[in-house]
Amino acid sequence: MNLTDRRLLREISIVLVVKPMLIALGETQQTKLAAMEAMRETEPAPASFNLIAIPNEEEIKNDFAIHIPWAMGIISTRSFDKQLPGLNDILAKNRERIVTSAEAVKLLERLRADPTDLALRSAFDQVNDDLGFGLLLKKYVASMDEVTPELIDRAARDSIPRPRPLAHPAVRTHPPPAAAAGGADHWAALALFWSMSAGFIAGVGFEPHWLGWRLLFSSPACRVGLALAIARMQWLG
Repeated sequence: MNLTDRRLLREISIVLVVKPMLIALGETQQTKLAAMEAMRETEPAPASFNLIAIPNEEEIKNDFAIHIPWAMGIISTRSFDKQLPGLNDILAKNRERIVTSAEAVKLLERLRADPTDLALRSAFDQVNDDLGFGLLLKKYVASMDEVTPELIDRAARDSIPRPRPLAHPAVRTHPPPAAAAGGADHWAALALFWSMSAGFIAGVGFEPHWLGWRLLFSSPACRVGLALAIARMQWLG
């Protein structure tokens, strides 16, 4: 196996390793996925992929972003109709749960004083799932009676990771220094990612309405992406 073949296999392995990770995050850790990819708003399915993003924490938005349409939704949900929640929607839902958690903590404290009160236990069981969010308030107040709307807002902000400025490796250098030293080349990985995405979309028989997307994710596009990846490997030597 020559050097080009080894590099091509390495780029394929990068795509194959990253894809299952995004699928797992999309199914079980949507808050972490949204923060990792600076996904502020909940988009119509399938969600776009932020190639570059500059978050603004003060105004809870991205000041600048470059998107790849559909890519994140297709990779992380393996579908065209499953929606990925954005950070702003997650923040709003967490705020509601924090409000409920304050009541849950109060009920728990009363239940500890009187464990035999069945009506109290029944009321606590209805809000028990949100009890953990009360710990976000405990760092600010000793008693839930001291909770204010401002503290609830602060606790809600604490419930989600803060997005960092995002620039995926494929847009950083050309060619990347690692490629020149025999390491992974992200342009080749990007071409393979396009090829695999086009093959997946064409394979399931989905045809976008807009001609541009139809060409971008067609069977010929799958072959072009693979050819570009191989050509990139040949160019690197």
